[in-house]
Amino acid sequence: MKVLLIFWGIILVSMALKFLSYFTPNKLDFSISDYVNTNAISEILHLTTPVKENKTLQENASSTKKVELDIPHPKELYTFDCDDHMECTKEANTYIVNVDGVEFIPSKAFTLTCLEKKDTNKLCTYFIPRGHTESMKFDSIPMMHSYMDMTKNPEFNDDLKAWEQKRLEKAKQKIEESL
Repeated sequence: MKVLLIFWGIILVSMALKFLSYFTPNKLDFSISDYVNTNAISEILHLTTPVKENKTLQENASSTKKVELDIPHPKELYTFDCDDHMECTKEANTYIVNVDGVEFIPSKAFTLTCLEKKDTNKLCTYFIPRGHTESMKFDSIPMMHSYMDMTKNPEFNDDLKAWEQKRLEKAKQKIEESL
């Protein structure tokens, strides 16, 4: 009740000041919204829907719009963290797909398809999201380093043999045909 009295008191004072401003030579503009948060008062009095609900509705409407996705293209597909016992954790630095034993960064369309709903494309079962971690143990240090060398981003690997390049192109073609 006090809030209602204060609210109407502020409105009446504002109206009185606005009325008096017509008689002043410089026509000063007095507005209640300059001094009081009218949205907060109307929320308290339940005159309008809360701003938070409006924002939620706007966010839901905008979530149906096309999503912008940043796909990094680092030189290393994974970051490895290994200990003295040759136990490693690998973390995906970007979105990766493994098709026919070839790991590479897929197209935006394929990545969005797999992020939205994996069931829509059978190749999404081989999709690795950015930040995914996996633990592994190696039998020897050379084996560990060999594995790490094989997981470099093929985009930056100028040493790919002709048959490896052909295999990569076929894998990329499979992804595009699956869309």
